[in-house]
Formats: sequence, C-alpha cells, structure tokens
Amino acid sequence: RRVHGDVAVLTKVDQSLKSIYAVKFTPRMPGTYRVYLRVNGAPVPDADPYICTLEGQSSDVIAYGEGLQFGKEDFLSKFLVDPREGGPGELKVNIDGPNSVAKSECEKNSDGTYTVAYIPVECGIYRISVLWGKKHAKGSPFSAKIVDPRKVKFVQQFDVDHKGHVLLYMKQKFSMSLDVSEAGPGGLAAKVLTPSGKVRYCDIEEAGAFERIASFIPDEEGEHTIHLTWSDLPIPRSQLTALVLYVPSDVLTVSALGEGLSYAVVDELAHFNVDATKAGSGTLTSTLDGVKERTMVDLRKQGDQNLFSCRYKPAIPGAYLLHVKWNDHNIPRSPFKVTVSTGGNVSKIIPTGLLLREAVVGVKGIAVIDATKAMRGYLTARCMGPHKIAPLHITPKENGQIFEIEMTPTESGRHLLEIKYDDEHISGSPFIVRVSGPPDPSKVRVFGPGVEHGILAYYRGVFVCETRGAGVGQLKVRIHGPAGAFKVRLQRSDDRDRTVIVRYNPIEVGEYEVYVMWSNIDVPGSPFHVHIVDTEEELADVQKRIPLQTSENSAGWHAEI
Repeated sequence: RRVHGDVAVLTKVDQSLKSIYAVKFTPRMPGTYRVYLRVNGAPVPDADPYICTLEGQSSDVIAYGEGLQFGKEDFLSKFLVDPREGGPGELKVNIDGPNSVAKSECEKNSDGTYTVAYIPVECGIYRISVLWGKKHAKGSPFSAKIVDPRKVKFVQQFDVDHKGHVLLYMKQKFSMSLDVSEAGPGGLAAKVLTPSGKVRYCDIEEAGAFERIASFIPDEEGEHTIHLTWSDLPIPRSQLTALVLYVPSDVLTVSALGEGLSYAVVDELAHFNVDATKAGSGTLTSTLDGVKERTMVDLRKQGDQNLFSCRYKPAIPGAYLLHVKWNDHNIPRSPFKVTVSTGGNVSKIIPTGLLLREAVVGVKGIAVIDATKAMRGYLTARCMGPHKIAPLHITPKENGQIFEIEMTPTESGRHLLEIKYDDEHISGSPFIVRVSGPPDPSKVRVFGPGVEHGILAYYRGVFVCETRGAGVGQLKVRIHGPAGAFKVRLQRSDDRDRTVIVRYNPIEVGEYEVYVMWSNIDVPGSPFHVHIVDTEEELADVQKRIPLQTSENSAGWHAEI
C-alpha cells in the first residue's frame, strides 16, 4: 500500500512467473508514494518502503477566467489558477505584451487556488504563460486580446444643425468612418435607437486594415440615438444624436458654397452661391435670422441652369442662422451658422502663445494678443475652469495695441478661455486650454530586469518607466557602469502613452548606477544600484546582501519583459 497523508491507496499483486510478482496501483494525485512490500510477512530487503515519486502533468493544473482571453488597456484583468491536482510546486506567471510589460500579482485563495491580476499598458495580443513548477498549465501559453475603445476615432465631419444634431435624410444611406489602428484587435458594432423605440443595427464594412465603416438607411423621421462599441465596450464620446428629416430627393442635390455661409461684416455685402442644376424645377428662398432682426437675401439666377448668386448686408453684429431652402425644404447643412462682426478689428487681431493651448497648475502662462493692425479698441478676457473661474491679468504693451494675458491656473482639467475685442470674439475664441498637474516625480514607477541584479551572460538591460499621474515633465535616464557612461534608448509605443521602455546593453560585470529623473528630480529608488555578476552563486550572494530597489517592491508585483 501507499500512504500519502491520511490516504491509503490499494495495490494489486500479479504473479507473472513462479518467482516474479508485479505490484500495480493507480495514483490519485502527484506526490511521493511509499510502497510497503512483504514476502511471507517479512519486509523486502532494501525496499522497505519502496519510494516512488510521481510528477503532475500539465493537464492537472488549469487556468481559467476572462483575463486569459480579453482585457482593456489601463484596466485590471483577472483570472484563476487551480494547481491542486498538480502536486507540489510554485506558481509563476509571465505576461508579455507586443512592446511593453504587464505586471502580475498572484494571491493565494483559501481553497488552494490563485487569483492572478494584471494591468495591460498597451493594446495588442498578450502572451500569458502560466507555470506550476517547470510545467505549463493546460492551454498555456494563452493569447489575450487587449483593446482600448478610447482610441477609436472618427475620420470624417458630419453635417450638423445649429443644435448640434447630425443631419440625416429619409431613405438616404448614412455612413460613419472610424480609424481603429490604435484600438487593438477588436470588432466594431453600432446600433441605432429610433423614435419609435426600435433598435437597428448598422452594417459594418472593412475599408483597409485599420478603417471601419458603419452604415444604415433611416426609415423613420425624428431624433435617433447612435451607440458605437469596440469589442462590446462603449466608445467614449461616440454617442451621436441624429435628426432624420424628410427631404425630397431633388432637394438633396442642391449645394451652397461661399464665405457668406459662415462669416459677414456689418454694412458690407456677403456672398455665396447655390447650385440647383440637378434639382429640376423649383423655387429658391433664403433668409438670415438673428435674435434682433431678419435680413432678406438677394437671390439672382445666372442663366437657365439653376445657378444662383446670393448676397445680403447685415446691419447688427452677432450670431445668425442662414436658411437656404428649395421648394420650402432646407437644403443639406441648412440652416448655416453665420457670425457677423463689426468690421476689420477682429479679423486683423493675431493671438499667439502657449497659454492658448495648454498650461500647468501653479505655473504662469502667457498669451500675446497683437492688435496693431486693427482699429483702437478694448480687450477683455475670461477663463472658466472645471469648477471655478481662473484669475487673469491683462497688461497693455507698445502704445496699447499689443496685450499680454497672464494666467496661473489653480486646478487641472479643461479650461475655456474667451478673448474679446470690442465685445467680439477674436479668431479662435473661445480657446480650449488643457491644464495639467505640476510635475510629481514621486508618481513615476520604475520596474523590470534592467534595474535588477543579474548574470551577464543572459542579462536583459531593459526596464519600464511608467509616468501616469506624474504631471507634465521630461524623463531623463543616465547609466554609469565599469566602462563609463552607456548609450540609453527610450521608446514610447504611442505619442499619448505615458509608459516608456528603456534599453541598454551592459558588456562587463560590475556595479551599474541607473539614474531616472522626472523634471530633473530623481524618482523613487533612483539611483538604482545594479550588480551584474558571472555566476548563480554570486547572484544569490548579491541578492541577499543588496535588496532590490524598484518602485514595485512594496506592491508585490512581479514583472517580466
């Protein structure tokens, strides 16, 4: 028999020859078995007991869970590992992305299973290896598809009305083109909620490797809501409110072109043209409607081809809607939004400065407004942050025709900067200013084999600097070793990515100092003292004497690059 803890396993003895016996048993699990043999009640010499060690097979350890097949960039993914039938061993999980690192944390549960968690930092196919001892779990290595619906982008402009509704037309195909090149290996889906409460699904087409087109033909008038998803995850800011209009087919062939469709000057003629050559017989009408007045538009037909030259002269500055109709139906994009100004002042003003685009909390930003080519006037400015108005200071320069606007933001987030000259918005106003937090080197995390001790023969000089949450700053890496300074290569997988992969190539044993700085300040753990040795014995000694200093030590993360 065999004893494993308190469990006995029955054995079977077959006599194949007169003095030869075969002992057989069926093990229930991997482990060490002790077989006690007796012949006529006496123990068998040198086999009391007979020791038999059975290792588990890869199929005895299983891993399962959504995190092995699917995940979302920057979000936690999880899966379970059950090694209880795999015998004694140690769990090791390696997670490799296309160009970067995924960190894994393994937590043992009370029932003997393990919960593995990781956060992917880029899109693509991840290779997940789950090992118990030296053997892969069943199905390992796994391939997980990591996506990011935030990176799906529209690649077209839509016709919208003055309320921001996307304009669609009955029985006319509507298509949306999207760039999915950075969103990972997913699939696009789009559904439409109609005014009657029906749900319609869009047709999806591939237009090249990285472009998808979603389309449908509306058959109901009224307001529709369009929802788009990437791998069943909502695409942020992609919900569209569309207004489906009934317009005779001939009206859809009428088009308008000219500056007067968007801009005009008080007491000056504004012009635009209308082409109705494909519309057949009909009547063109047009009005310019403002809050205080309506201005009629002079329409002049050019020959017999339904080409029209149109003009109007507004009397009051402000925002207007220009209606252009064929047989009493608005043509495509009508009504048009028109801004009427007082004249040359606003159009001749030139704004410059980084403050018109971005700023940093606690750091003074400056914009310069050049009005030297405009008539004399007065400049006003106001900036609204996410929660409060940001204080501004305006200083006139050079005979009062150049203005300097200073602002020191007190909160991060999207700010709206309005700049007006004689109560009119200058070109580009209101400006969207993105305000970032101040540099915070304490938020930079550094991890990977390149900041750990190792053996020269197969040392991997690569590590990751993750700067999410560290504010605006510049990353600098310097490495000094026995041979002096080293050439360092920094790689970013995406222009918007805050994760940087650093590579270097040590060529001899010794101590290396790795300096990592954010805005010229050392990040936590920097400088990292890395010892590269020749043998396993030297490595074990170094690891015992000099513990690792990576940013991930206290968090219990294990990183593989």
